[in-house]
Amino acid sequence: MSKRIGLFDALVGNDVSLFERSVINQNADELDAVVKQGDMLGGSIGALQARVVAQGRELERLRTVVGVLAGMLRDSGAIDAHVFDLRLEAMLEEQAEATRATATCLRCSRTVPAMQTELTALGPVCDRCAGQ
Repeated sequence: MSKRIGLFDALVGNDVSLFERSVINQNADELDAVVKQGDMLGGSIGALQARVVAQGRELERLRTVVGVLAGMLRDSGAIDAHVFDLRLEAMLEEQAEATRATATCLRCSRTVPAMQTELTALGPVCDRCAGQ
């Protein structure tokens, strides 16, 4: 907590006027608010980092499950391994192309990845502008 100047200190001390006391105390209040906000943001960032790590572990588990299921389907003859590989490769390429596609926002004129836009009746709007 920042140091404030009390009314008694301002009246007894010759070096600080009442106006200066008010300004100093106001700045101290603003500093305390910024410090508190920084502490809250630090906690939020830590929680987000933990969530990202947990999601990474979950993705690894899902990759393993999908790999095992695909292997079982191939081994049992339920699917043609060659056709499966071709379809998988085509889908991955399609997703890569979608990731590379860009669009220009109608509101701010920024060029952003198409996946970060919303399509309105007038055209694409970036997520940042859509959130405003």
